[in-house]
Amino acid sequence: MTRTCPRITETITYKRRKRVGRKQDILASLPGEEVHHRLDDLTCPDCQHELKEIGSFCARKELLYIPAQVKRIDHIQHSYKCPHCSDEAPTDKIIKAPLTNSLGSASLISNTIYQKYVLKVPAYRQEKDLRCMGLPLTTRRFPIGITKSVSTTFPVFTSA
Repeated sequence: MTRTCPRITETITYKRRKRVGRKQDILASLPGEEVHHRLDDLTCPDCQHELKEIGSFCARKELLYIPAQVKRIDHIQHSYKCPHCSDEAPTDKIIKAPLTNSLGSASLISNTIYQKYVLKVPAYRQEKDLRCMGLPLTTRRFPIGITKSVSTTFPVFTSA
């Protein structure tokens, strides 16, 4: 005796809206601190004349984790040009973020990895802890960030 169940197809008639501006809301809610990256040597590498500052811009924003404290660091990069040979701009020398397009600094990422693998704290508890400090992050992003940071920091070697 075999039974066959009828197949039921479900059609989804709604669309979920993605929250826009979540990163900006998080960054705006935290106190900020600016770090200025200026060139040490203000002489043109080509013609040896003095470089003149023409402006500055915020290159990136990241979250710095200090135990029981989270603060926002704004990295502001200054641009320079030589008035004598202003055809080419000098290369921008700024420290890159540990993860591209991420709010996490090295301290936040390393603390998350430490809590997860050494202290065995589940992601939902880490999320609750960060929310108490004023940082509303979701646990969906934790494994992705951890995987990316570990793979870039400690490359996996395979034997052939």
